[in-house]
Amino acid sequence: MEGTRQNASEEPVVHSEVQRQHFRNFCYQEMEGPHHACCQLWDLCHQWLKPGKHTKLQMLELVILEQFQAILPQKVQEYVKEREPSTCDQAVSLAEEFIKSQQREEKRAADASKPKRTPSHTKRTSGCRNIAKEEDGVLQGENVLCPHR
Repeated sequence: MEGTRQNASEEPVVHSEVQRQHFRNFCYQEMEGPHHACCQLWDLCHQWLKPGKHTKLQMLELVILEQFQAILPQKVQEYVKEREPSTCDQAVSLAEEFIKSQQREEKRAADASKPKRTPSHTKRTSGCRNIAKEEDGVLQGENVLCPHR
């Protein structure tokens, strides 16, 4: 992935995020009319994506990064957004890091809730089995089968 894209932005991530929010949070104003609203969206989008400065791939990176973060489960999304990734690769790594840490915590919690067995609670067997033959309703001695012989 890294070889086909360049960094999405040379500017601080915070500034880009502010521009993105202005674009996404823009509200239609009836007094201004449709033409003005559309022009305003164009301006806000240009401020966010900077088509004169960024390549097509860099602009795609910004849009995909935003959408990727939006589709993540809530807790993963919060974790990733707090760390302000500037590329999709960074966001993916952060999401995977969070998921792995959650899985480790869940495993630890599950292991901690399991009753611990001590040797006094466990039944030890030698791996051998006793088999009794029965003929005419009477047991005829025991044969021991042991896989260790």
